[in-house]
Amino acid sequence: DDLMMTNARWPNAKWSDKSVFDGVNHWSKVANKLSRKGKITNYNDDLKNSGLNMTGAIGILNIGSWNSFMAKIDSHTPGSNEFTYTDTFGKYKQKWGKAIYYLEDKLELLDAPEEWFFDKDAKVLYFIPPTGKAFTEETTLRGKVMSYAMKITDSYNVVIKNIDFFGATLKASCNRTTRKYINRLRFDSLNFNFPCASKRMLKEVGLSECMLVDGTGRPDGILYVNNRNYTFFNNTFHGADGKVLAYSGSNVLLDNNLFEYNVYFSSDEGAVASASGEESDAYVGSAGNGDKRDNMGSAGRPDRRDNMVYLEGGVEAGVTYYWRVDAVREDGVVVRGDVWSFTTV
Repeated sequence: DDLMMTNARWPNAKWSDKSVFDGVNHWSKVANKLSRKGKITNYNDDLKNSGLNMTGAIGILNIGSWNSFMAKIDSHTPGSNEFTYTDTFGKYKQKWGKAIYYLEDKLELLDAPEEWFFDKDAKVLYFIPPTGKAFTEETTLRGKVMSYAMKITDSYNVVIKNIDFFGATLKASCNRTTRKYINRLRFDSLNFNFPCASKRMLKEVGLSECMLVDGTGRPDGILYVNNRNYTFFNNTFHGADGKVLAYSGSNVLLDNNLFEYNVYFSSDEGAVASASGEESDAYVGSAGNGDKRDNMGSAGRPDRRDNMVYLEGGVEAGVTYYWRVDAVREDGVVVRGDVWSFTTV
């Protein structure tokens, strides 16, 4: 029935009832004044009272405002309410007062239906079936064995349509050595179920391999002029444990795509914008004097609070509003972003 099982974890949560997304009841809270980079103290005595030894587990740490990171737990003593980890996340804004976390990927944490653990050294899979479902010889378990079911390069005018992907995704990229291009690609009515997954169970905290349409083609990240015109239309992305989609190119259109029950965690400083040492400036405005997508019209910086962007004063009916987000590097260089728009009714 394509029911996703959950890595053995503490506190417990399930994919089936979507409690894995419930940060209030199924993550643990961090003690604000007692925690710091590299050391977390639990807010209450739940960790202490668990009696578990969390050393060697993988921590999913929502400690950087909207950013969550992954790290191996370096040390923890049963009966203790704190643990240490190595912070390799770069520059980010810490929010200890609102920080939450959970721990996973250790056999001792396997204690509830729908959880699993894999011992990669012994090559043994441990699994607790869902409630009411017996584990028999007819039971089928499916696991991810590849990242990309399809790879595209040196291609023009290609339409990928009406394909169901399970446990895999696709990649399109230009050849950096031979300078082969990808141009005018359309991804139409594709269904991605559980397209990418982390390797945290294998004690690897790197990024998962997501759907990638890469038109850079050069180590310096500059776009080739022929790498453009990518359309993502009517696709569904469901159940990704990682970044769902990444693309680089010009004239990119995302239209009527559904992203549901996906979660993204990072472990390195380049994975998310605010952890890379960069800040961002946002510009919002309505069209005026014939201005179109390449001009911000009556643009201005909206109020920014707590990593959120607010357009003060509201919006007017029947007006097209445009916005652009520029990245400001540590050396002061501004990397201009694309212009996006919406029209009020």
